[in-house]
Amino acid sequence: RKNPTVDMGVHATLTSEWDLYRWGPLSTRDPGSGLLDSSGFFHNNSHDVQQNADPDSVLVELSLQIDRAHEWGIDVTHMDTHMGSIMHPLLLPAYIQAGYSTKVPLMIPRGNASTFVGMGASPEDAEGYEEITTMLEDQGIPLIDNIRFMPLDQPDNQVEFARKLFIDLPSGITHFILHPSIDTPELRAIAGDWQSRVANYDAFMSKELKETIRNSGIQLIGYRKLRELM
Repeated sequence: RKNPTVDMGVHATLTSEWDLYRWGPLSTRDPGSGLLDSSGFFHNNSHDVQQNADPDSVLVELSLQIDRAHEWGIDVTHMDTHMGSIMHPLLLPAYIQAGYSTKVPLMIPRGNASTFVGMGASPEDAEGYEEITTMLEDQGIPLIDNIRFMPLDQPDNQVEFARKLFIDLPSGITHFILHPSIDTPELRAIAGDWQSRVANYDAFMSKELKETIRNSGIQLIGYRKLRELM
């Protein structure tokens, strides 16, 4: 609320992966929705969501997640996906509809069928993704050219790792994923990879990395600019 112009998206969430820190859907407690595991939380992995979730229930849940953010006073700039769970032919339409109905850009990579096969999709699914992304671009929805990740299994030398990622970036719009965290007892209790998360934070707060970005010719933007283009 004190920084209303900061980019703040809705992280479309259908999974709850931590052993000691669980959450569930906002929209339902009905096992028939396919959104709940045997303990009453979200499934702890993407495969179980994709095999069990009812697409209509997914749409209701994602729409409610966006509504809740608005109720809290967040100017939602975009929508992305937790653990990539939504990237399945049966669930992707709900993600697109939820974002499109609220006029926010979605984190969806641009690509042809071979691109999506390279990301792990089956040939059949990849053809469906290509059709969907072509349709979205025809409708003026901005897509992402590249996705890059900071590692969660390498807490050492993350400044150098990030510098190399930035220096080697291809042209286009890159969605850069990191999980920056301040070191707290809660973080250590929840996340076995807490050291890498703290290293993500330290790397991106470092003067060295900021200078690398500043001198590289990379233009830093947020999804707000893409939302304005829509």
